[in-house]
Amino acid sequence: AFTLGTGNGASNAWGGNNFNIVSPSFATAVSASNFATFTVQAAEGFAFSLDSVSAYNIRRSASGPTTGIWQYSLNGTDFTDIGSSITWGTTTTAAGNAQASITLSSIGALQNITSATFRVVTWGATTVGGTWYFNDPTGSVGSDLIINGTVSAIPEPSTYAALVGGFILTGVAMRRRRA
Repeated sequence: AFTLGTGNGASNAWGGNNFNIVSPSFATAVSASNFATFTVQAAEGFAFSLDSVSAYNIRRSASGPTTGIWQYSLNGTDFTDIGSSITWGTTTTAAGNAQASITLSSIGALQNITSATFRVVTWGATTVGGTWYFNDPTGSVGSDLIINGTVSAIPEPSTYAALVGGFILTGVAMRRRRA
């Protein structure tokens, strides 16, 4: 992830500065660790299926990253793009730039899992001191980045084995009747 340098943080926001500006591209951003990363994890005995990232807001300075892309990983190492590149917008005040929700329900890999890591890769900064943040333009207390989905209990191994065994025995019994 990018690290804070000598710049100041933004109120009601989280993100960073110290962006690689030598070659402002996706590949350079990844190699320079210009991304925000977070993990969603189910409690033990549960799995989740993800539906969407709710609409959110990005605040950036005039010299901060102009473009980015969301990605996910199931192992924390290999990342897959979610959609295509996003241009963050031109507003550089505390009002930030409203971003549309992102559909996750159509991504099979994000269904019925116990953990997923997300990152938002950012590039296009024109100075190292440029800033980029997930932003709360209202300054209110609450959730500013929301990942929607459903949680379900994972059957205990003995229950699962009994269910699977029952299905196998039913199949065998049906086969014998046909013979």
